Amino acid sequence: MNYIVFDMEWNQPFSKETAVLSPIYLSGEIIQIGAVKLNERAEAIDCIDLLIAPTFYRKLHHRIKKMTGIDQQMLKGQKKFKEAIEEFRAWCGKDCLLLSWGYDDIQMLKDNLLMHDLEEDWLPPCLNLQGIFNGQIAHENRQFSLEYAMEQLNIVPTLQIHNAFNDAIYTARVARALNLREGVRNYTELNGVLWHSMHSTKDYFPPFRSAEKALADKRLKKITCPICGKKLKVADFSNLDEKNAEAEVQTPHGRLSVKLRVMQSQRRTYYIRRTIRFV
Repeated sequence: MNYIVFDMEWNQPFSKETAVLSPIYLSGEIIQIGAVKLNERAEAIDCIDLLIAPTFYRKLHHRIKKMTGIDQQMLKGQKKFKEAIEEFRAWCGKDCLLLSWGYDDIQMLKDNLLMHDLEEDWLPPCLNLQGIFNGQIAHENRQFSLEYAMEQLNIVPTLQIHNAFNDAIYTARVARALNLREGVRNYTELNGVLWHSMHSTKDYFPPFRSAEKALADKRLKKITCPICGKKLKVADFSNLDEKNAEAEVQTPHGRLSVKLRVMQSQRRTYYIRRTIRFV
């Protein structure tokens, strides 16, 4: 089995009014995927750097340009997302595990797959390397920056940060400095006991003809524990207003907050975004 240490950069809308609302509110469109492939001994054996031409947010936000160093000209003529993600999928291979620094990247990847009407069932399991770093080095229930982890492990920065490929290289160096095999083996326990408050998942349920029908869908009450995979069921949601509802579920690992948000698409259909997070 190989470890795929990956990082991404994404463009953002200039305002919520210009954000795509069908089928979801897209908070970011991926414009770069960088990854390093490690073997079972945590040795780097391959790498990939993909720039992606945007489809929805074609004008690069000035903040993203300044932060990443990516400009409009660099994205011109690059592969579109569907082609790029297929290349990334083939490069990853079948027997692998994804490692990211934080949960944002994997959720953004799932959102972009949904926007392009692509399945996500091919995605390998993804672990947050922060949890392993916290368990072995920091011993605190906090979200530390990649720069902080590098400093603690005496990794000297020589490449520009906030570039997906460079950050993937740095994250891979952090991974190699850890006992990766042990961290992966104990990951469920680490996240269940110490780091579950960092865990948040989002699901989308499309489409419905009305907000009332969307909130009444029985599938919304069926959830899976993010830690142990146990099937759970919500008794009832409390409606906060016509577009929001919430409930809490007790698990062996603590209380889960389940929040529902009704979103209307440009085609006047309705979608539910369900967010699950430990509290």
